Amino acid sequence: MSLPKILGTKDPKDFVNMQVRIFQGDGEVYFANVEGAPMGFQEMMKLRSEECDPEVVKKQLQGEGYLFANLGLSVALTTTIKNKNYAVLVMQEREDLGDTVAKPVSGYVDSRHLHNPLLTVDEEIAEEVILTTLNGRIIPGLRNTQPLPRPFENIEGVEYLEDAAYQLTESSLEIIDGLVGHRTGHGLVINGNSIFNSSTATQRRFSPQLYFQIPSNSAQMMFRYHIDVPNIGAATLDHAEKSFLRVEDVSMNHSEDKYNPVKRTLNIERHDNGLLLIQLNGERLTDKVYTFENGKLVPYSTQVILSEAFAPKDNGIVTAQNITLDQYLLE
Repeated sequence: MSLPKILGTKDPKDFVNMQVRIFQGDGEVYFANVEGAPMGFQEMMKLRSEECDPEVVKKQLQGEGYLFANLGLSVALTTTIKNKNYAVLVMQEREDLGDTVAKPVSGYVDSRHLHNPLLTVDEEIAEEVILTTLNGRIIPGLRNTQPLPRPFENIEGVEYLEDAAYQLTESSLEIIDGLVGHRTGHGLVINGNSIFNSSTATQRRFSPQLYFQIPSNSAQMMFRYHIDVPNIGAATLDHAEKSFLRVEDVSMNHSEDKYNPVKRTLNIERHDNGLLLIQLNGERLTDKVYTFENGKLVPYSTQVILSEAFAPKDNGIVTAQNITLDQYLLE
């Protein structure tokens, strides 16, 4: 059984954005406050296309604050296979920027989720990182024992595994350079709320960090998680004898939103092999790039262009739209 090509649809009209003013407080604490009236997806995209001066951004971040088009989020996702660490990146065709890049799992944050961006973290990982068994069933996920959403559960031809789940835990690997904000403790405050990598008070050790994208006039939160793939633990103990899948039973795939101009909706399309694993040397990417199919690392030979997240930054400000993996390795 293979997954359907179209895994679902979204209505862009359901998305609500508000601009966010960000400034640096004492030390490495950043404050973000929403401003203005709610707007739709197309209005946000228009703001993201406006020219943005990095010197103005730098000055205002250290003063009264810079008003960005939106505040998004990314997840620096890693995994370990046979005692080697890998960055897990998704391939995305970015129509607004006119490129196709390998990037961290990312998403726009609905302004109604800004009080708890972990809601968007869970949604984006559950939608963009698709682990399947040999018979095409999707393996669900857990983040710190909390079940992730099952966004494709009601789609014909889609079946989720019921007796096992992959595990997401906070990662100490810092694979993205040049971020700003405290890594631990209170590093980011949104509308008066401190933001952490966990919603559980006893596990609030890490705070997301930030970078600022000049090409899209936007700010991006960066979370860090590690996904356990080789042995996928059970979500419950009801079927302990089935609680672990063999690594050779697992493939890692991706889904990508594609705009349907006829219906004016976003199709969630399956993207086989659209998820890349790049081997790490310490916390740096290497030139060893793979897809993961039926439990095996398959070499990926196409030139890799990385998103701006991996480009050099000045006080968290990045001016490049992207950077090739070859250029990154020379940095």
